[in-house]
Amino acid sequence: MISNLFVVLGWLEVMLDRRLNQDDNRGLQQGLLDNKRTPNQFRLLLERRHQRTSSPNGGGGKQTGVDYPSLTSHSVSQLLNHPVYAFIRNKLPGEGPAGDVKLSGSVQPLVKALPCDIHFVNLRTVQAMDAPAPTQEAVLLLHRKGFDCSFPANGLSCSTTGGKVQLEDLFRDLDLTDIKATSLSLMYDGQVLNSKSTLQLDPMEINAYRIRLD
Repeated sequence: MISNLFVVLGWLEVMLDRRLNQDDNRGLQQGLLDNKRTPNQFRLLLERRHQRTSSPNGGGGKQTGVDYPSLTSHSVSQLLNHPVYAFIRNKLPGEGPAGDVKLSGSVQPLVKALPCDIHFVNLRTVQAMDAPAPTQEAVLLLHRKGFDCSFPANGLSCSTTGGKVQLEDLFRDLDLTDIKATSLSLMYDGQVLNSKSTLQLDPMEINAYRIRLD
């Protein structure tokens, strides 16, 4: 468990772990004594507001508190919570020496970068109902972050589009067909879309879409 609090003005206390030495009456039946040393990374981001009141996410109305993080803090949080991992596959049976496997020096799966406030949550295939194998259908999950406009977006090369995402600007070398909005549980389908459609996401909402990848 990681949390922080301000005990004295100008001080920041970070608690990395909470250790239980007795039953918490939630089913463990014993104290939690198997703690492990784990590495943690932190970033301390200091920002100055450039105006006293603001309209969150570019909308109307005034905001007098810090209800949303800034775009910069969202970006830093994404880097900490979702680091990039590189995986090298093993040589498959029948292939030549490992040196013969050609690896791409770069990967660009998207046509262009997503807006700063849009988080690509997941893209996963849908398993067939009558066979233990994936289908050509996939589920796309997008999350629009809520942010405070009164902080400058320093160091960011992306921009915001008011929650709009063009489907044709998403995947490189992939054709999207049979597109429809759906619920997060995938049980209730909604509006039918096409590859030229524009997705509209509201702040702090996660949207799900069924798509077919060809």
